Amino acid sequence: MSKEPRTEGTDVRTTRDETQRFRFGVAKFGSRKHSALTIAAPGGIALAIALGAVAASVASGYERLTWGLVFLINMLCLLPVSVAGVWGFIVDRETIRGANRSPEYNVENAWFSKAAENTTLVTFAVAGLGAAVATFVRPDLTPVSVTLLGVCGFMAFTFAVAYFWEKSR
Repeated sequence: MSKEPRTEGTDVRTTRDETQRFRFGVAKFGSRKHSALTIAAPGGIALAIALGAVAASVASGYERLTWGLVFLINMLCLLPVSVAGVWGFIVDRETIRGANRSPEYNVENAWFSKAAENTTLVTFAVAGLGAAVATFVRPDLTPVSVTLLGVCGFMAFTFAVAYFWEKSR
């Protein structure tokens, strides 16, 4: 008889994985010994520097500010977004401590789906009514009604493509 502790109802591998998880997960590639944030931070800083330099180079209307100051302001504003973007791109979601094992079934996803559905329906209805009002009330607003009808047509086309895409999967 072995003297191993009984683990009824628990998976030893899952318990071991839970203790080894990093708060911000690990990267999808490379060594899995370091947090994904250790890769995302330098990558995000480099991206923020590059975007700050581009923004400072093309910026106009900053007569009172030097190029370096415009660069610094843009770089600092873009830094958190850049680090978060790189992190979101490289992180393996399953390695984040406390992450939901099946995110497609959580309540926030259901709320998001319902909100997207309602937004689409309301936008479609308002654009259609706006096109009708612009046509009949103010005939000189023909470009507005044509634009709103174009939006409705684009929404219908996008819905059809998305529907057949989901149906084929």
